[in-house]
Amino acid sequence: TEGLLAALAKHRIPAVGLVTWSQVRDEGDRALLDRWLAAGHELGNHSDRHPSLTTTDASAWIADMERARVELDAFLSERGRTLRFFRFPFLREGDTEAKVDAARAWLEKTGQRNLTVTIDDQDWSFEAAWVKASREGEEAALTVVSEDYLASLRLSVRHHERSGDSLLGRVTPQVLLLHANA
Repeated sequence: TEGLLAALAKHRIPAVGLVTWSQVRDEGDRALLDRWLAAGHELGNHSDRHPSLTTTDASAWIADMERARVELDAFLSERGRTLRFFRFPFLREGDTEAKVDAARAWLEKTGQRNLTVTIDDQDWSFEAAWVKASREGEEAALTVVSEDYLASLRLSVRHHERSGDSLLGRVTPQVLLLHANA
């Protein structure tokens, strides 16, 4: 997280840290969220336990999202902040019209806005290999994972920039999804 916040500051990039509330277990975790706020970023709702709307009943899914919303809203209110953003777990907005409608109605009712993503480079998929190589002190493996990730990131950015620009006929702003992991 320190590295991510430093990179965002260096490049003056605004960010929203999307919180899976069940991962906020103690004061150390709350202090980490405070660091995001102190750095000038926002926090958004990303669920309590990260269920996918495509594999979960809409009412159970909404109950999970609402538990997180209540907790995060209270956390932000204590700091004079307002909860504005939400991101669907797994970027899945539902597999039926009824689920999509239920999720959108809940977002509207709670005053949250879906924070869309235009570039998902699957950074999370490099995590296991990175952690394993790091724990084992395998510098060569760390280099390979790092190079593979950066190549993947470059390809994702180029592809999505070209797609957006072509679709809209102009240079379009992008929203990159990153995970705060190793």
